[in-house]
Amino acid sequence: MPDSRETYDLTWPRKDQAVLTLLCVGAGVILAAAASYTRVGIGPDIPVNSQRVAAATETIDPNVAAIPSLRRLPGIGPKIAAAIVDYRLSQGGRPFATTNDLQKVRGIGPITVQRIAPFIAITGDQDRLGPAGLTDPQTPGDLQEDPLDK
Repeated sequence: MPDSRETYDLTWPRKDQAVLTLLCVGAGVILAAAASYTRVGIGPDIPVNSQRVAAATETIDPNVAAIPSLRRLPGIGPKIAAAIVDYRLSQGGRPFATTNDLQKVRGIGPITVQRIAPFIAITGDQDRLGPAGLTDPQTPGDLQEDPLDK
């Protein structure tokens, strides 16, 4: 009766080992060459979207800004943005002389003012265009529905 345990020779001939070694070395050289030609990492070649940079550094004047512009302030949602516009319309003109004057609006306290202060710029120029392109702070367009709410 033959032995049920057969032995297998799993060694490769030297010629096959040499071919496999050359293939691995060649693949490594090709990968190294490709990596040196492909720029990897952060550098000056990364495209910058200038509109996003401008939006990130833009300040908002609450005396002329529309609801969509006010909503870009951190912590200001549609209700508080509408309250700012309502307060501005009820007071007439430019009721906010300082950022702390925003506390007169219901729903805005000192913590909210502190959070949005870096993004607020209150100017005295009556003809200044606001972030939404409005020239008159009492333009009915300020009260229009925000497309972000849909």
